[in-house]
Amino acid sequence: MAVTEQYSCDICGKQKQHTNHWLLASMDNAALTVRTWESVQVSNKREFKHLCGQECVLKFVNKWMNNE
Repeated sequence: MAVTEQYSCDICGKQKQHTNHWLLASMDNAALTVRTWESVQVSNKREFKHLCGQECVLKFVNKWMNNE
């Protein structure tokens, strides 16, 4: 599936390409959920953060754990 919209990593700013293996994260005060990139409809939801890979997921988790 080709990427029709432009997505950028919420941590490093890298732009998503159609071959990247990105992740989505959603959070609240009590839980953080990380999932595989599913679909454009899910990816567009405001509650999801777009993350380009493991390194940025770890940075995001660290920020969440430190309430930043």
